[in-house]
Amino acid sequence: MKSLSLLLLASSVALAADDPGDAVLKKFAIPPAPVLKGEDAVKSFKLAPGYRIEMVAEEPMVQSPVQIVWDADGRLWVCEMTGYMPNVDGTNEREPVGSIAVLEDTDGDGRMDKRTVFLDKLVLPRAIAIHGDGVLVAENGKLWHCRSSKNDLKCDEKTLVSEYGGLNNPEYNPNGLLTGLDNWIYSSQFSFRLRKTAKGWVKEPTTGRGQWGITQDDAGRLFYNSNSSLLRGDAQPCYSPNAHAAGAGSNVTYFKSQDVYPIRVTPGINRYYMLNDAGKLKAVTAACGPCIYRGDNLPADAKGNAFVCEPSANLIKRNVFIEDGGKLTTKFAYPDSEFLASTDERFRPVNLANGPDGCLYVVDLYHGILQHKTYMTPYLKKQVLDRGLDKPIGNGRIYRVVHESSTARKPVQLSKATGGELVKLLSHPNAWHRETAQRMLVERADAATVPELKKTLAADANPLTRLHAIWTLEGMGKLDEDTVLNAFNDKDSNVRASAVNVVRPFIKTPPDPDLLAEVAKLKDDPSRDVRQQLIFTLGLVNHPYTEAALEPTLKLAGDDAKFLELLMAGFAGRESEFLANLLQSPAWKTEEPWRAKFLKAVALPVSKQKNPLPFLRILHVVGTQPPEGAWRQVALLQGLVPPAPKAKDVAKPIKLPAAPEGIEGLLKSSNAKVKATAETLAKQLNWPGKDGQPIPVPKPLNAEQQKLFNVGKEVFVQTCAACHHAAGYGEAGKGPMLIDSDWVRGSPDRLARMVLHGVRGPIKISGETFNKDSGLEMPAMALALDDEKVAGVLTYIRREFGDDAAPVDAPTVQKIRDANKGRTEQWTEPELLKIK
Repeated sequence: MKSLSLLLLASSVALAADDPGDAVLKKFAIPPAPVLKGEDAVKSFKLAPGYRIEMVAEEPMVQSPVQIVWDADGRLWVCEMTGYMPNVDGTNEREPVGSIAVLEDTDGDGRMDKRTVFLDKLVLPRAIAIHGDGVLVAENGKLWHCRSSKNDLKCDEKTLVSEYGGLNNPEYNPNGLLTGLDNWIYSSQFSFRLRKTAKGWVKEPTTGRGQWGITQDDAGRLFYNSNSSLLRGDAQPCYSPNAHAAGAGSNVTYFKSQDVYPIRVTPGINRYYMLNDAGKLKAVTAACGPCIYRGDNLPADAKGNAFVCEPSANLIKRNVFIEDGGKLTTKFAYPDSEFLASTDERFRPVNLANGPDGCLYVVDLYHGILQHKTYMTPYLKKQVLDRGLDKPIGNGRIYRVVHESSTARKPVQLSKATGGELVKLLSHPNAWHRETAQRMLVERADAATVPELKKTLAADANPLTRLHAIWTLEGMGKLDEDTVLNAFNDKDSNVRASAVNVVRPFIKTPPDPDLLAEVAKLKDDPSRDVRQQLIFTLGLVNHPYTEAALEPTLKLAGDDAKFLELLMAGFAGRESEFLANLLQSPAWKTEEPWRAKFLKAVALPVSKQKNPLPFLRILHVVGTQPPEGAWRQVALLQGLVPPAPKAKDVAKPIKLPAAPEGIEGLLKSSNAKVKATAETLAKQLNWPGKDGQPIPVPKPLNAEQQKLFNVGKEVFVQTCAACHHAAGYGEAGKGPMLIDSDWVRGSPDRLARMVLHGVRGPIKISGETFNKDSGLEMPAMALALDDEKVAGVLTYIRREFGDDAAPVDAPTVQKIRDANKGRTEQWTEPELLKIK
């Protein structure tokens, strides 16, 4: 086996010898990349004026760190992914060599001097969070709660909380473990949120977010990114229902420009054509570890800024938010330079954190190899071996960013803080203290603190304090109706919006008219966020009070497509329930132009999504309208008619799993306009047995093809679903939808090339143009997947998402691989279209 490995390695390097990237690199003077000692590493940094960086811990005190958190007493817990890429081929990376270590500064000089291994023998641990009397640890596809029953920082109890991703590429596995303002734990790359209740752990679906790292702002909005997209986030706080639906309200991109400005040449990337004429990376390719700075020990103008890691360019970017009318935009803090950059090629910032001392902390993997083996191109492999970036391993650093105005702080000691002291900490200017205090109060659930929390919510001068107070009471289960109603009058819109959210458990069936009357008073609230929460709270409540409360906001939404999208995202999967309830109101019996416009606008996104279940449900609502509701039927049907295709595009029918309920009645309607609109829609729908045609039965796969299909399904789930969604719907900022895609069901020769060598935009997929900014830089998989696995995944997606297109066999893939064995660049659309 060893000789075979050497043979494969030799052939790979030989292949790379003719790589056109070599010619590109000859133009640049590439400096050496030695392992720098701590004091020399600090000298390699260039920071914005007034800032400096300090070493907190370096190897052997810390090894291969990927995330840090502090416990209530200021001890630094480190998640160490020591097994990551131990060599250029990534062999043995699944050895149980990872650990969770606790670092302490016993002499108060600002540097860690004591290391205790809390838990070891872990396989690629990637996330950690303080919780209760222990910590949550993510590793090897599981999420564990780990604790020390003897309180000696040595784990002796390990309890399974949840399945947590798979065993595949760590770049595309759940991570983060952020406790949100609403007391739920959120992750990057995980479509669920978690919460500990009196009955145990609860796991709820949410939208998939980001790739590596997750953070939040003071209002509870979540932010994240993907490797080619600097910053994405939720338009609404984490407690808002539309923050948990794919589409509007989530995965909003905050940057069109993805430019970066390294201060050294950066040849160690997997695609040399991303270098500029000076040999430096032009745009982000490994963005990760975002952090909204919310401390109190850097200048005030840094507060609320987003700091983002770019380890392949050895830098950290600073981005400034601008809020206008409730809408966020962003700009680079420095137009043509970076907040922090290093000349040390091994500096690999992979995560950032707000510290107890109010400073910003940097987690440095300090690893020569950054790229995982799944995407290791021959060009990069040669770079690694020629320049010795594969050795040594097991290094790592943690830094603290300070400013000339920063002051030294005493270590925190909160574990023994009284409930009253924790309540007071909800007003602390450093977010770490506020969040830690809220978490501890919720976990203790001490009834003695409730009166003080209610007093704080009612009278504290700081709106942030009141915001934490209402969510602390919610987390403790100690809110009462009067307390919530009083919060409706709060001067801060975030508190009022939160109050409208947490009032929902008090709205029973049948609802209390007096309570509804109080909620309905917020219909004229000056904040759109508050009115939006009002829609979510009352949208499924059938009562005359709700009609009057909803009307002003719904009327506005009919003329504001973006706002309407945000509203309807809050009813994702329940659009038909919302509509059915709405149309029962007496006011909706009378036709008005704005009502018809609103209904059409509500149905339109369902048509665009091509998700058959919401489509069928809304058609059911249409079909059950009484004769006098013909105008409502027309409006909804018009919204469901797919948009007319652009020039040269061919309209594709929407495929439904069964005949739409009530479609026959609509096609035979006595109302000419209903009938005509239904006929137009029916022409653009397809379902088994339509128009009397026999139900198509796909040609069955033979035994060998079925084996490939099964292999491909596993590969897709482990490798492709992170970008394209497990059901093929696509993920914003990562990958396009595969369902009914021309590329999927088209030429298998094109498709195989796309998988083997990758694709870069612009490229049109299902009528939408994708490029780097919109989430299309598909990496090459030629080294990661053999011919059988490529054939398998192609067979799987063509049968699952491509209208039962023909399977692909391994010899076909091998032939295409051999014909393009010298290729190192991704394919482009013009090149692919030449292949038939």
